[in-house]
Amino acid sequence: MNARPSSVPATAFVYDWNNVERRAPVVLKGRFELHDETLRDGLQNPSVVDPAIADKLEILHLLDQVGVDTCDVGLPGAGARAFGDVLRLCREMGEQKLQIRPTCAGRTLVQDIQPMAEVTQKAGIPIEVMTFIGSSPIRALAEDWSVELIRKRSVEAITFAVKEGLPVNYVTEDTTRSDPRVLYELFKSAIEAGAKRLTLCDTVGHVTPDGVKNLLTWTRSLLKAIGADHVGIDWHGHNDRGLGVVQVYPERPAARGFSRKRMIRRASRSGECRSASHSQITSTRQPRRCSVRRWRASRRTLPSNFARQYSTRDFGRRSPAGQWC
Repeated sequence: MNARPSSVPATAFVYDWNNVERRAPVVLKGRFELHDETLRDGLQNPSVVDPAIADKLEILHLLDQVGVDTCDVGLPGAGARAFGDVLRLCREMGEQKLQIRPTCAGRTLVQDIQPMAEVTQKAGIPIEVMTFIGSSPIRALAEDWSVELIRKRSVEAITFAVKEGLPVNYVTEDTTRSDPRVLYELFKSAIEAGAKRLTLCDTVGHVTPDGVKNLLTWTRSLLKAIGADHVGIDWHGHNDRGLGVVQVYPERPAARGFSRKRMIRRASRSGECRSASHSQITSTRQPRRCSVRRWRASRRTLPSNFARQYSTRDFGRRSPAGQWC
């Protein structure tokens, strides 16, 4: 025990049960992306108010600094202020040459997508359209939708976006409770219409890690069967039952060989898996433009400046609001 610490292997101090009969590392060496929903879904909360544009710009720069690949900058069709904020954020990305890329989520309606096309033309940078519609039987029952109606609306919206020169990400809400026969029809039609990505959603926090793995495996098989290996896959999970983090990494044994063209992208916001948790889990990969230490230092500025400032609730000092979601 008199040997210098540098000459003693780590196993002499720590017995790591994580490596016993380990099937695969938590994060494989293959490339994946991180997508952040703070500036849209993160604001859809009864105790949160819409931040000022100056603070949105600061959040945008922080996300870029820590290596987030894409972020939802808002719903420009929601009104004049929303349109102005989205336009300002997109112009900031272009003028400051940020590496983070913009997306906008909207319903499968032309009226939601048209403002996104207008922002693209004015800002001079492409916006990825994340057009969404419910796909589960219970959602169809509640909305009085038929599968054909869902398919038709999806195709019309995607076709319009493609004609406007916008990349399309087709988002099926409540995917984790949807019939695979319905998903087959919707995914196939969306890809034929020009969608370049699919987002699989656990909208109500229903799924377990096994369910995520099964859904991802099935989706990959479908894409291969219809000759659509170029289509990317996104995962949009929720943390209703505290499974937000573990849901993100269940596919690791099946993720080998993933090419850069077929990335898994993970959404992060309040209510989903926290971005900070992604950073800690993927620390072996290192965020592309900063160290994990810098990530942690930068996110500490958010609780006092944003979470408490823009919440109508009185959070305690040790509240989860003191963490960047």
